[in-house]
Amino acid sequence: MLASPALTGNGRNAAPDAVTRATTWNTWEGDLAALVDRLEALSEKVARAGSFAGLLFAADTHTPEHGALYQRVQEQSSGIHNELLFIELEWVAVPEERVEELLSADAL
Repeated sequence: MLASPALTGNGRNAAPDAVTRATTWNTWEGDLAALVDRLEALSEKVARAGSFAGLLFAADTHTPEHGALYQRVQEQSSGIHNELLFIELEWVAVPEERVEELLSADAL
């Protein structure tokens, strides 16, 4: 179980396509609903990996592999968050009138 590539990879296994697609910020206005869906899916994957690693380590803190896995997942989670942070910053910069227009779309 600890050999799962999704948990033991170099950080790029944590949904790289989702990160790449979600960070196409120059086109997000055209497909806000799809962007939100991708961000939610990515967030869920990151949270599940973090929960698994955290619970595994909490259940047995004496096993070095559990601590290493927990640390690796924490680092990957931070890296993903850092890559996606600018989407939140761009959203904050959108004028209020445009936000209301985007949020009134049926897709959301």
